[in-house]
Amino acid sequence: MKWRKLGLVYHAPFDRSWKHSSALAPTPLLLDDRIRVYAGFRDPHGVSRIGYVDVDRADPTQILTISRSPVLDIGIPGCFDDNGVNLGDIVRYDQNLYMFYVGYQPAIKAKFLAFSGLAISTDHGLSFKRLTNTPILDRSPEAPFIRCIHSIHQADDGFFDIYYSAGHRWQKIDELDFPYYQTNYMRSPNLFSFPAIGQPVIIPTLPAYRAGRARFFTIGSSQYLYYTVGSLNGSYILELCKFEQNNWVPQADPGITLSESGFDNIHLCYPAVIHVDDKYFMFYNGNKMGYDGFGVAILESP
Repeated sequence: MKWRKLGLVYHAPFDRSWKHSSALAPTPLLLDDRIRVYAGFRDPHGVSRIGYVDVDRADPTQILTISRSPVLDIGIPGCFDDNGVNLGDIVRYDQNLYMFYVGYQPAIKAKFLAFSGLAISTDHGLSFKRLTNTPILDRSPEAPFIRCIHSIHQADDGFFDIYYSAGHRWQKIDELDFPYYQTNYMRSPNLFSFPAIGQPVIIPTLPAYRAGRARFFTIGSSQYLYYTVGSLNGSYILELCKFEQNNWVPQADPGITLSESGFDNIHLCYPAVIHVDDKYFMFYNGNKMGYDGFGVAILESP
């Protein structure tokens, strides 16, 4: 497949507010005449809260509105999400919207812990309320440090296919610990209970030390996963695999590369694909995990 970049859409204001910088992990949702792109906006201290940017469904480079306040704020002190929340996925289910989000909490002997929370919206995505102050996907023997849902797809049999990041150790780089994580898969009959252990799908090998934020999408009858790989040399770029003969097979060409200059000339990460009318759009982050905002690309050739 081949994507054509349309440019940086949302520019971080750098105004010392709750959305001072970044628009992490842009996650699109189609709403009538617009695409609502949820993302994690960082305050001046680097703490992320979830808001949205509405763009025109016919031309997603055109911004319609930007949320004035977070749709999901950080958790109460002492909870798993008291130091930041970020996007996992948003699912329409039972006439409501369910947001699976990543909650961050600092730790003394590790960089941080990250697990999945769940919130519900009954006002068409203008606000979300936590279903519980504890993780919906907590630590387990397979992932004691990081266990974060990033993509949920309801299969034809009614079950939900779930792709998530699972971290069980730390990788030391320049005397600093960075999280090692892989992408795992599991199934559930509902959105509220999950197996204790899943199946590995994408396992990084050095110099890569993390492969996560996997996003499932289809083009015609073909199934794909985009995911982001971090390497010891500082590379942070997306990769692609395709489901073939009951296996996820890495593709040599992800269909999109770094720009020669601009907001995505060093890093290219956290893609999410949406099918709108007869087009496919990809929302993604660039340098420093989306520090400047998020961009969009359009599929030219499947």
